[in-house]
Amino acid sequence: MKRMLLLLLCMLLAGCAAETEPTTVPEEIDAPNVITVATVDELLDAIGPDREIIMEPGRYNLYWAREYACETENEYYIWEECGDGYQLKLLGVENLILRGSGADVTTLVTEPRYANVLVLQNCINTSLEGFTAGHTDGGECAGGVVSLMGCKDVILNAMGIFGCGTIGIQTELCADILVSACDIYECSSYGIWGDRANGLTVKNCTLRNLGDRQYGGGAAMWFSSSTDVKAEDCKVTDNVLQFLLSGDPSGEIALKNCSFNHNKLEGAAFGIYTSGMVLDNCAFEQNQFRTWFSGAGITVLDGVGKTLTEELLDVQYSSAKPPKETAGEQTQVTVSTVDELLAAIASDTEIILKDGTYDLSGASNYGYGSSYYYFWMEEYDGPVLTIDSVNNLTIRSESGDVSKCTISAVPRYANVFNFRRSSNITLSGFTAGHTLEPGECMGGVLDFEGCDTVLVENCGLFGCGILGVQARVSSDIAVKGCDIYECSYGGISMADVVDVEIENCTFRDLGGDALSFYDCKNVTVDGKAVDGRSYYGE
Repeated sequence: MKRMLLLLLCMLLAGCAAETEPTTVPEEIDAPNVITVATVDELLDAIGPDREIIMEPGRYNLYWAREYACETENEYYIWEECGDGYQLKLLGVENLILRGSGADVTTLVTEPRYANVLVLQNCINTSLEGFTAGHTDGGECAGGVVSLMGCKDVILNAMGIFGCGTIGIQTELCADILVSACDIYECSSYGIWGDRANGLTVKNCTLRNLGDRQYGGGAAMWFSSSTDVKAEDCKVTDNVLQFLLSGDPSGEIALKNCSFNHNKLEGAAFGIYTSGMVLDNCAFEQNQFRTWFSGAGITVLDGVGKTLTEELLDVQYSSAKPPKETAGEQTQVTVSTVDELLAAIASDTEIILKDGTYDLSGASNYGYGSSYYYFWMEEYDGPVLTIDSVNNLTIRSESGDVSKCTISAVPRYANVFNFRRSSNITLSGFTAGHTLEPGECMGGVLDFEGCDTVLVENCGLFGCGILGVQARVSSDIAVKGCDIYECSYGGISMADVVDVEIENCTFRDLGGDALSFYDCKNVTVDGKAVDGRSYYGE
């Protein structure tokens, strides 16, 4: 009897389930509001909540919108003035999908250099995908590409994000942001920038060709006061930056299955000052950086929680940096003009200067020409010659008489020579300085950054340059037998330099200390060790 009642009960429940299970979508449930657009004006008209906007293939230039820079009747976006134009800002939109027809065929661009391409403020559950965004032309720029402010649950998927924007993707006071399968490239400062983010995941993205050869750029990724930050399966390659990753996050940063290849860095690999970052199964190949961390004593964790120091990272990632370059045989080139001097700049080269004056400001390509080994970096009142990524270069006078051979520059805010990311450099037997009479000036004479094995010997270095020799984040720097005079800030200044030797130099008519060292190691002056951490010598 009990078995019969149980059978009847099961049959009754099954019948109820069969009656309540729908076989079709009820008519009262509306299909998603899908809007297809083909012009920038149609795109702007369609912006609103609870909809999917599909952009057909094409180029959508916001600058040419019908209502560009005007008051709009759409409550969900405004034109916000910024510098040289206006940027499009979406306000408080919920449940919006903005989808292109593919990053290779759909492009959203703007023209003003100080404007972001697209700003989302206080938007929730929003998705941007399948299109490329950037500025119309290259050049100097102060605006970014995509900026998120106070947003939550936002996805950026399968997008191209390109410069000349300074920052590819910027998030501020946001939560639960996913950046997936995006190609971020040619931005001058940062690829991804997160300030006070809570939950930011970067997955399967490529960050490439970021930074600027002239100014160096910031970092591929930067996070401040952010928690739960993850980058997974990302490629960071061919960038010229200060750091791969930097900032002061308040919570854990995890890098998993990421590769870092062929990046040129002015400073450390990671510009962080607290321990705890996780490096889980990452790869580093042929990057140019000096140290792993910008802060002393910083460590990271591997995927199983093991602590990794600088020394252990060097062992685990032995191919992270190329081997230190050596000085081999040099090809001799004798020059007598400034154009010949510039043309001869290359690795494994000894440039011999005939007696005379080499005014860099008189070069035929002054301010705009470049080669693989040098470029002109624009300063306030004129360009400065910057020699970049050269190894085993000697520049010396033929006679060795500093009074007969001079290298000079006119701009007061420009150094005479900048050397960046170079090694095995010898400068000998000439005078260098600014041609104009002493006066107000912010440029120095010789400046080295990220350089190894430098010898400056038997040179005259004079003002109105503020410093005779300046070096930062470098190693094995020697200044011997030089006459340094009439510089307004001092003679020699070095910061974050390892192995410094100053010998038999004369300092006269200076406006500051002859020698100053900050956070340097292994410093000797005329054979005596001095405190490289903080030293001021008259």
